[in-house]
Amino acid sequence: MSAPNTGSWNETHQGLEVAHPSDPLGNTGSDKVVVQNTPDKNLAFPNDPLGVYGPGKSDGVPVENWNGYGGALPALPQKPWYRRRKWLIIAGFVLLIAIVAAVVGAVLGTKKPRTSTSTASSTTTSTSPTATPTSTSTADMFHYTGNIAAASFAWNGTGGTRVYYQDTKGELVEASTKDNKTWKNTKLSVFPQNGSALAAAVSRPGYDIEITVLYTASSGIVQDLVYTQSSGWTQGTLSGQNCIAASTSRLSALYNQCGTCANTVMILYQDKSGTVQFGNRTSTTSWSLTSLSLSALVGTGLALQGPEAYGSTENQINLFHQKATNTLAMASWKEAAISNGVPTWNPTDQSYYPASPGTPIAAVCSNDYVYDSGAKPHTAWIQMLSLSSTGIVTDTWQGGPDSWLAHDVSVAVMSNSTGASRSFNEVAVTSQGLAFAVVSAAGQNDTIESWSVGSDLTTWKAIGNVDTGSSWT
Repeated sequence: MSAPNTGSWNETHQGLEVAHPSDPLGNTGSDKVVVQNTPDKNLAFPNDPLGVYGPGKSDGVPVENWNGYGGALPALPQKPWYRRRKWLIIAGFVLLIAIVAAVVGAVLGTKKPRTSTSTASSTTTSTSPTATPTSTSTADMFHYTGNIAAASFAWNGTGGTRVYYQDTKGELVEASTKDNKTWKNTKLSVFPQNGSALAAAVSRPGYDIEITVLYTASSGIVQDLVYTQSSGWTQGTLSGQNCIAASTSRLSALYNQCGTCANTVMILYQDKSGTVQFGNRTSTTSWSLTSLSLSALVGTGLALQGPEAYGSTENQINLFHQKATNTLAMASWKEAAISNGVPTWNPTDQSYYPASPGTPIAAVCSNDYVYDSGAKPHTAWIQMLSLSSTGIVTDTWQGGPDSWLAHDVSVAVMSNSTGASRSFNEVAVTSQGLAFAVVSAAGQNDTIESWSVGSDLTTWKAIGNVDTGSSWT
């Protein structure tokens, strides 16, 4: 992964009034956050970028080896035609004509009209990754499920927000905006598995811009599509690890980059046995995978969030999911300084409230910090969003450890106030406090609605729909 570029980012957060300390780690007096330069070749433990396991795998969670992985009927006798009587011949011809007419009529009556092919809108462009894209068979009709992913960033004044979805032909599309008003749709020449779950993550402030989009290809193999400024969109290396997700699996991605982090990309998926798998990209071509003992519901929502500032350190990773009991919960990985001297996963860190089985979950934290009374930095806020029968439910954290500001809040502007006339599908949320969801309404094309969080962190306002052009028409 690229070394930190402390001059690359100009982070902004719409609608948020939080402290922006110039030095969240207390390391410098400048207006730049000091980040750790840890090139891939210098990782102390290539198979353990978080330091969770070390040579002895101290927390007991197994690490798997993912180097490759994973006769014709007889003819009836007929009398010669000339032995038949004339009237029989005439009757035969009449009967033959009737049969032919009936068959032709039936064929024409059941033939379906051709489906028209819509042309791309003026806001739609196409780009191709370097690797050969994974195609969906033309005989395999696309099954739309309303899955989306989103990421926001500010980079040299040219950042913005990206929303990812599949069009009606199954192709992966990126909708991008700089002002949340004007959208450009770019076809990425990649065809994920029908109804694939999607996840997106972007590198953090101080690092070269990089975006990772996760999806599943044929047979449920998890793949990564990676964007960099120098190469554009290219196929990543995750497909070579043969990570096979269950058909009900959600996906999540996170860039773990901070002053005390190992600077890796992290992923989540649920395999066919129901086990949640956590992966780290330990170099540009290598991955490490760990099975987590979460007692998770099959088809659980999955959301990675972090790295979270916690006192004098800045490396806690939170994993929001749903237990087999249907309770929403959070597991966490904490470095030694905040985990009794042993860096490890805590699979039962926090439990919240019951939700409908398989409810989608999205979570994100701000890239800004606030100080506690001891002048120690903490992540300014965390938002966890989930879906209920009435719309989007929010959980908000602010300030010090375990400082949840609000739990299980149904926000009016994100709710289905008219009963069954509107329904919400997958939900996504970004570090700039923007939320997105696919909304269905009877007799209308689906839309991607968007909202922004207010300065109190619990109220939201609608900011319009994502313009998907002709992708869903």
